Amino acid sequence: MAGTNSESSNARQMDANSELEESPDENEIIVGALLGIAQMDSEAALAYETAAESISNAEVRTSLEAFAGDHRRHVEELGRVIQDLGGQAVLAAPPPDGSVFYMLVSAAAPMGDRAVLLTLMGSEQFTTATYSTALELVSEEEALSLLQRNLGDEQRHLSWLERATAREIDGEEG
Repeated sequence: MAGTNSESSNARQMDANSELEESPDENEIIVGALLGIAQMDSEAALAYETAAESISNAEVRTSLEAFAGDHRRHVEELGRVIQDLGGQAVLAAPPPDGSVFYMLVSAAAPMGDRAVLLTLMGSEQFTTATYSTALELVSEEEALSLLQRNLGDEQRHLSWLERATAREIDGEEG
């Protein structure tokens, strides 16, 4: 019986050691989260660019183009932090048919400006929630600071979209 206990103990120790070897370190986890967020921002930029092409109001179009620029900047800044943490920040623009945000905006475009703005508002609610969640999970200072700044942009986009949509509902130009 003593041999069985010893073998069992050795097996548990080997399992514990292999779990330690296989578990990613904190930087790997942060890099994975930042890569996902960068991909989301890349898709959001594509959606804003697509939306801007379909919007009839020049002022609204200009704001949407600026928001696309914010999302592109997020991707670049996230890429730098990812590299600083030892990750590879190789991100390709998503193919349009693979981006949910793009597909939703494309589907809404024939329904008019208000439908496009409402669709973008839903996308911004998602990006805002994603950034808020990431702030709860990430502890690395540089990444945390960047996530806070980007969340501020997301909240500004969402607030603008809410106001623009309300103007569209009231019958004013957006």
